[in-house]
Amino acid sequence: MNEDNIRSYFDQFVSVFHQLDAAAPSNGRSLSQRFFGYNAVDWLGLEKGQTRERLEEFYTRNKIDITNDPPTWMAKLRRG
Repeated sequence: MNEDNIRSYFDQFVSVFHQLDAAAPSNGRSLSQRFFGYNAVDWLGLEKGQTRERLEEFYTRNKIDITNDPPTWMAKLRRG
């Protein structure tokens, strides 16, 4: 980053998200979770779509049991 005082910038950035999380209704997912995690999941197609299907095929082909013992990232996501 080109920010001179990165520590101060980062602390202010985190503070803004803490304030937004406290003020916004979460319905199970905080604003920061949606912004930093679930938006990326949607954009990358990790929850549903061709990317998810390719990954499931890869795991199945390599004998990884995604039903009973899925990779950690996959277990965190709901399957839609």
